[in-house]
Amino acid sequence: MHIRTRLDVHLAKMRTKVKNLTEEEFKVTVGSVLTDISEKDKNLREAFTRNWQEMAQHNYNFDKQDNDIAMIKTITLAEF
Repeated sequence: MHIRTRLDVHLAKMRTKVKNLTEEEFKVTVGSVLTDISEKDKNLREAFTRNWQEMAQHNYNFDKQDNDIAMIKTITLAEF
């Protein structure tokens, strides 16, 4: 029960934080997420792991990174 209570408190705080985001804070947050997602694989192991996860989950969406980037660019503060 303790974990559920702590989770509810955390979610309430995050809802308030998101609700009070300014347009500038939202743009900075979106920019940092895009920077993180846009990072290319540093080596073959990272590429293999990313692609293997798609196969293991039976998604086969090997261009997920590009799709996520395109989708994130369309999100507005009002939708968020």
